[in-house]
Amino acid sequence: MTTLSDGVTTVTPLQVLGYEADRRGQNITHELVDGDVAISLRRAQLRKGNLELLFDDRATAFTCLTMHSRPARLTLSEDDLSEISMQYVVDGELRISLDPSTQTAWTVRVGFREVT
Repeated sequence: MTTLSDGVTTVTPLQVLGYEADRRGQNITHELVDGDVAISLRRAQLRKGNLELLFDDRATAFTCLTMHSRPARLTLSEDDLSEISMQYVVDGELRISLDPSTQTAWTVRVGFREVT
């Protein structure tokens, strides 16, 4: 089961339709005067990407959108795919759309940046 919470409101989507995340590497390459290269190794940044969530009713979808519109640190908890569980903030676009085939299901797309 998937849950999203801001500490006040919790929503449970029917399904996570999409998850994409990038981690930017931060290694630094130094070109030395003698032609050699020195590398400063650094760990990659935390995840940044997009979540796409499916809701079977309008009220829950709009609650999710409103929750993500507030200034808050959010928590994604995913039991079946624990690798995507995280704390995050909204970073980028928020989008809500009605599924044209069912006319009852809604999707919410959230741009996110993982935080510690």
